[in-house]
Amino acid sequence: SVAVSRDGQQALSGSGDKTVKLWGNTETARTLNGHTGDVYSVAVSRDGQQALSGSGDKTVKLWGNTETARTLNGHTGDVYSVAVSRDGQQALSGSGDNTMKLWETATAREVRTFTGHADKVWSVAFSPDGRYVLSGSGDRTARLWETATGREVRTFSGHAREVASVAFSPDTAHVLTGSGDKTMKLWEMATGREVRTFTGHTGEVWSVAFSPDGRYAVSGSWDKTVKLWEVSTGQVVRTFSGHTGEVYAVAFSLDGKHVLSASADTLVKLWEVWTGREVRIFSGHTAPVLAVAFSWDAGFLLSGSADKTMKLWEIGAIPEPVRLASDFDGNSKVDFEDFFLFAAGFGTKQGESGYDARFDLNRNAQVDLDDFFMFAGEFGRTAQ
Repeated sequence: SVAVSRDGQQALSGSGDKTVKLWGNTETARTLNGHTGDVYSVAVSRDGQQALSGSGDKTVKLWGNTETARTLNGHTGDVYSVAVSRDGQQALSGSGDNTMKLWETATAREVRTFTGHADKVWSVAFSPDGRYVLSGSGDRTARLWETATGREVRTFSGHAREVASVAFSPDTAHVLTGSGDKTMKLWEMATGREVRTFTGHTGEVWSVAFSPDGRYAVSGSWDKTVKLWEVSTGQVVRTFSGHTGEVYAVAFSLDGKHVLSASADTLVKLWEVWTGREVRIFSGHTAPVLAVAFSWDAGFLLSGSADKTMKLWEIGAIPEPVRLASDFDGNSKVDFEDFFLFAAGFGTKQGESGYDARFDLNRNAQVDLDDFFMFAGEFGRTAQ
C-alpha cells in the first residue's frame, strides 16, 4: 500500500518486509521500523504532517515528524486497510477480526469499534465531509456508518462475492463498490438503493475510483484492462488495453485528465482519459505492482509492489497529441470517430449549463448549431 502527502513532497509505503518507508523526491528513502508483521496499508493526512500504517502484527501505527510511532492496539486480526479523515483528526482501520475502529489521532485513543460485518474488512473510506465511513467486506456487503455515533446506517447488499474496493462520490451522494463478482455497483447513499450495475469486465474488479467531478468512474480488473465508465448511464466510455497481467490498482489525477494503472505485469501505465492514449510506461519493479497513487500536484506518482519495494517516479511534462480543431480522438486527423464523438456530445450537451468545452468550437460557452456547422465544414474538408 502507498500514499502521498498533499504537497507531493513526501510519500509513504508499506511492505512485506515489515517496514514503513518515508520517501522524498529522490531515490533515497527513510525507513520507519516498528511493525513486526507485513504492512498492508498506509495513508497520509492532507497536510502531510502525519501518516498511518496497518499491519499483520494486528496494530495500527501513527507516525508524525519523527521515526518513532505511536501504536494503536485493539484489533485481534490483521489490519488490512487504514484511512485518515480530511481534517487529520481521526483515523480508521479495517481488520481481519471483522471490525473497523475509529481513532483520535491527537491522543491515539480508540474512539469506538464498528461491528456488524461477518467476514474480513478489506476496504475502508471516510466520506469527504467526514460524517460517514464506508467499509467493504468478504461477507459480500458494503456498509455505511455514522462516524460520530458508530451507528450502522445501512447495508449495501447485492454483490455475489467479496467487496474489494469502496469509494464515496465527491458530493457524497453515491457510493461505488468493486467486487470479485466482476462488477461495479453504484448505490444511492441516502436510501441504499442500487442505482445500477456496471458490467463489462471478464475478471474480478479489484480497484475503483471516481473522477474528481464525479461524472466518471474508473475500474481495474483481473481481465488485464482498465475501463472508464459514465456514471449516469453505466456505459463503458473507453477500455484501456495494454497490460499483460491483472490490473490491481487505478487512480485518477486531480485534474481528471489522466489515469494510472498498476499491474501484475510489473508495469505502471499512464493514460490520457479522453483519447485512451498510453502516455507513458514506468518500468522497474520486478514483481506485480499492487498499488499506485498520484501526488496532489500530479508531478509524481507512487507505486507499491510485491517485490517489497515502493518507487517514487517523476511524471515530467506530458506531451500533448497533435490535435486539429475538431480532432477529438487525438489521432491527428478529423475522421468518422470524431464525427460520432461530436454527434454524441452535440446531442447530449447543447444548451446545458454544464456544457462540455471539447465540443464548443466557437468558444461561446455553449454547444450549439454554430459548432455543428463548423464541425461539418471541417469534416468535409479534412476527413480521410
